[in-house]
Amino acid sequence: MKVLRSKPQLSTGFNCDKLNTSTFLITENDVYGERPFIYVKVYSDPPLLVLSDTGCGGRTGDYNTLRNFLETCPTEANGHVPLNPRGDNGIPSLHYLIICTHCHYDHILGIPEFLDISPTILASSLGRSFIEQDLAKHSLCHYIHVPTPEYLVSHWAYDMEIIMYEKRSLQLEILQTPGHTPDELAWYDSKERQIYVGDSLYERVAEDKSYTQAIVFPKEGNLIDYMQTLKKLLCFVREKNAEQNEANVRLSCGHITASVDASEILVAVQEYFYDVLGGAIPVLKSIEVRGETYDLFQAAGNPRFSMIGPRRSPKQGFKLVDFYKSSSTLSVIVNAKKIMIIMSTPIAAQAPFKPALVVVDAQEDFCPPNGSLAVPGGRDIAPTVNDLLALHFPLKIATKDFHPVDHISFSTSHGPPNNKAFESFVSITNPENSSETIKTAVWPVHCVQGTSGCDIIPEINAGEFDVVVEKGMSQGVEMYSAFADAFGNKSRAAASLDLAALLRSHSITHIYIVGLAGDYCVSCTALDARKEGLGVLVVEEGTRSVNDGGDGWGAAKEAFLSTGVQIVSMDSPELARVRDIGSM
Repeated sequence: MKVLRSKPQLSTGFNCDKLNTSTFLITENDVYGERPFIYVKVYSDPPLLVLSDTGCGGRTGDYNTLRNFLETCPTEANGHVPLNPRGDNGIPSLHYLIICTHCHYDHILGIPEFLDISPTILASSLGRSFIEQDLAKHSLCHYIHVPTPEYLVSHWAYDMEIIMYEKRSLQLEILQTPGHTPDELAWYDSKERQIYVGDSLYERVAEDKSYTQAIVFPKEGNLIDYMQTLKKLLCFVREKNAEQNEANVRLSCGHITASVDASEILVAVQEYFYDVLGGAIPVLKSIEVRGETYDLFQAAGNPRFSMIGPRRSPKQGFKLVDFYKSSSTLSVIVNAKKIMIIMSTPIAAQAPFKPALVVVDAQEDFCPPNGSLAVPGGRDIAPTVNDLLALHFPLKIATKDFHPVDHISFSTSHGPPNNKAFESFVSITNPENSSETIKTAVWPVHCVQGTSGCDIIPEINAGEFDVVVEKGMSQGVEMYSAFADAFGNKSRAAASLDLAALLRSHSITHIYIVGLAGDYCVSCTALDARKEGLGVLVVEEGTRSVNDGGDGWGAAKEAFLSTGVQIVSMDSPELARVRDIGSM
């Protein structure tokens, strides 16, 4: 299907074309050269205008802000009337629902001009912390020296959520699509059979060949999540295409590309990234961006796609070895011509929402007043933990440090000068690769098997747990994460069971984590859970840290932001979603 292109219009800032029967494509001619695509879907009943992103804020003059264009500019594609005409009272006839596909400046700079009429603003719940913490840098506004928009998200959308307005379905479905950024989302219009994917992908050359754009992969992006997202989108589209007597799904992007065959372009962009990762696409040039070298991967001639991203290996841009090692969802097949990446579907994309609660190491030795390694305020998490245990989580798990008396991390296991708890570090060897060693911290003796310090604190309703995972059982290796030891091994010698396998056996899609300590075992467990393809949410009221400062809990939060781990509160929509399980 071709987009119905209109003649040049009264506005020099925007151009409007008809995309399908209810949706318009607005192209912004912005001062930054981004040329973002803004999508407008118009409903008469209910009276609503869905605005997918708001662009760069327009220019000065008549019709040259997005809101003025929508409400006052006669538009040929809409029968020479504005898309959302104002009434006699100056108020637009349709309420605005703004879908933010992600928070980069070329998608949010137009938001402030709508705030006086209280629009509904929707963003991905998966990227909530990314949006709410340091938006100036995450939006890139800081780097282009423009004020960061101040706005509140009205609705944090879940994965596969059907969007409702005034208790009626809009026939729009949200897909969380992290990778390009942690907060990236797509939305699917089931009536028009069109999926909108933001900046996850787009072609290189504009339809009129007047400009080109590379897919920009910022340093906050995550390649593992991105490749999973591509497969998730392709699976979703193929499922829709299999529906009888229905047209194939079309796909529209945040730049360059609108209303193309969804399945075909998703396969093509997958192949392009396979070639990038396999070394088949050369680096055309390199530039400095935010203190890092970014490489432009572009084949010779007139290729369909190009991509620019941060260099993390002197030879080839992206650090492929670390990329492969960092996710158990990847299998790598190497042949003489290329590296092919075969990805299992992320757990969270395979099944309906099914959460588990994981309470990490809420043990006597980690709690005042008598714990040998007491975390400040550690016992105070009990009321929050009990409130969570009272919810209808399908699976409730406790983890425990369960050390032998001579564990490698104990100060008593070493002689001077390596026996100073909180100060010394010792080398440990990978039990599955004797050539690999790392340094680990030395601690006081704690959580020894068979001692009271190993017990879950009595303030917690431990009878509610379905499973207890004992970890750190191997004498010679540290194990902060409940999923794997410090080297990433999943050994029955180190833990009583394979937590990832347990979660898969129960078809768990998301885990909510609380416990001790936030900057050690909670953090490591959350990050490893993301590598397993799970949605991960850390409930902040139920967590305490050894170090609340920037080097402790602050550093953990930064790691969460960059990997898509959400930090949520007890009164958040994410917890309301769990409470809804009990009301079904």
